Amino acid sequence: MTAKDAISTQIIPLRSATTYSEGLEAMRNAGRHILPVVDNGEYIGLVSDSAPLYAMESVGDAVTFMKPVTASTPISLLLSRMVDERASIFPVVDDLTGDYIGSVDREAMIGSVARLFPQVDESTD
Repeated sequence: MTAKDAISTQIIPLRSATTYSEGLEAMRNAGRHILPVVDNGEYIGLVSDSAPLYAMESVGDAVTFMKPVTASTPISLLLSRMVDERASIFPVVDDLTGDYIGSVDREAMIGSVARLFPQVDESTD
């Protein structure tokens, strides 16, 4: 299983030109504290609701770069990075083009790992 298999469809990236108020509203509507910033398929970085967005014209002014993982990154390595870096979200880029293809969050990661284990009937001893 790879990072591509764990991409969350619930994470919608922002554009760097998105205004700070639009960015905060998008985070609130998505129930997220951090979102990726992507322009024309290129991963730019992450923006958090804890950034001083009120002092910025756009979310692009508040981007923090986090090295993305490639689509073929094994889940075990992604889990390790997630724990080591205390990250709640990881951007995923295409192995060949480097284009942004999605993000993995903790919930998607837990679901992906759970699918690795067979379901056991609770009535089985």
